[in-house]
Amino acid sequence: MKVRSGAALAVALLAGCGGPREAAVPSPPVNSATLALEGKRLLALGQADSAAVILTQALGLDSSNAPAREDLARARYQRAMESDTLRRRGVLREAYASYRDLEDRGWTDLVVYDRLCELAQTIGDTAGFVRYASRAAERFPNDRQMLNLGAAQLSAGRYQEVLKSQKEAIERFPDSPYRSGFYRLLGEAYVRVDRYQTAQRILAEGVGEAEKAVAAGLAEEEDPATHRRIEQDRIAMLLSLQRLYSIYDEHEKLREVERRLKNAGRMQ
Repeated sequence: MKVRSGAALAVALLAGCGGPREAAVPSPPVNSATLALEGKRLLALGQADSAAVILTQALGLDSSNAPAREDLARARYQRAMESDTLRRRGVLREAYASYRDLEDRGWTDLVVYDRLCELAQTIGDTAGFVRYASRAAERFPNDRQMLNLGAAQLSAGRYQEVLKSQKEAIERFPDSPYRSGFYRLLGEAYVRVDRYQTAQRILAEGVGEAEKAVAAGLAEEEDPATHRRIEQDRIAMLLSLQRLYSIYDEHEKLREVERRLKNAGRMQ
């Protein structure tokens, strides 16, 4: 029999003693609720990719976890907004699918419809854009939803519906910051149905509305994003008028439009 070394013997003796041992700390149970909380934390930190993975796991354990489902849609939307060109279409479709799923399950708040309309328009789902814009305008009949509805109808080629919705919007919302957009969509719809003279009148009125809104907004130092959007409407309407005045050889009006475009940096 081999004799144990002193160190080995000491270890053996210590092991054999009834001295205190450290109790093992149990790991917290992994369940849908804890994963959902971790996903929410990651999302709040801006880690949308990791959040999406964790939240997908949470729903895999419990598909009825409503907060996890809503946060997954938010995480996928954030990923879509941050993604590069090569992978953006795929993550856009994931985000769109998540928000469609929410709406199917009864989420009918305005944020859900805003996201659905934005994503449908971005990926080119024209039928979906019309469907969700129509539902949003029905549930939330405000000026922004009326503008969205008109844009959806125009993209689908439903020009008579654009004429109806945007005329209604102009009448119902005289002080709306989206007013220039109503005129832009209405004028474009008249162009598409070959009513060029009416289109000229509507677009010219729209340019005037846009210029009044920008002047008033600048004086009051309102949201710069609103001014950019109104200015984009104004430029779009001026470009449409430029084409129409060229067709009808209305030289004086054409020169005035081109002067405004030049001042806006849109002509050499």
